[in-house]
Amino acid sequence: MEDKLIKETKYFFFEIKLPVKNASSFNRKIKSVNGILRVVKINQSF
Repeated sequence: MEDKLIKETKYFFFEIKLPVKNASSFNRKIKSVNGILRVVKINQSF
């Protein structure tokens, strides 16, 4: 699970450097990374 999380986060940060062609897909990515960061925060609090 944690390994998958790391891969997804790296993928997101790679993606965000690319030119944004579709604003709605970009917004979806922002939401998904916010979800990932929330999960990381929850894991760190334990």
